[in-house]
Amino acid sequence: MNVFKNHLSFFTIKKYKAKSVIFTEGTECKCLGVVLKGEVEISTTTFLQKEFSIKILTPDAIFGENLLFSDGGFYLGHVISKTDSEIALIGKADLLKLLSNNPALLEDYLRELSESHLQLQQKIKILSQKSVAEKIMFHLGECSKKIHSLRIPVKSKERLAAYLNIPRPSLSRELISLKNQGMIDYDRHFITILKNQ
Repeated sequence: MNVFKNHLSFFTIKKYKAKSVIFTEGTECKCLGVVLKGEVEISTTTFLQKEFSIKILTPDAIFGENLLFSDGGFYLGHVISKTDSEIALIGKADLLKLLSNNPALLEDYLRELSESHLQLQQKIKILSQKSVAEKIMFHLGECSKKIHSLRIPVKSKERLAAYLNIPRPSLSRELISLKNQGMIDYDRHFITILKNQ
């Protein structure tokens, strides 16, 4: 939900072409961003120069919220427009003024912050799993709880592998193994957690 949808007059709206860099890693975060249209990815590279997806942002998602008021508020990854996109940006001072004059908006914003923090904790927990199978099953379990279904939509195996920080071939091998073990079933667009796991 875009908590700022009725307050966009306070924001600067910018348009970006696909593959455009919005902010580079190490840039100081001076504004809060809201994705209005398109898709944005925050990603970084590992020591071995492999791409690691930190977060995929779709319309109504906000970014910079965890950095804007911190002492070390520098982007930990590149913010890239994956498709043509439209982004609303607001500086810290204007954001504080907007929130201080709108108690209901402040409450919604704090809820968004809590949700963002929870997603970050889930990502850390995924990365802490020891095996590829554990990463996959933990992620599927969390998705299942969120959508209240054992059938989890998957946009692409490449995106899933990047999110789990595992090589695409390793993901494919493990999915086959989990299917053979009767843990999951899958097709091109969905992974289903089987009840007899």
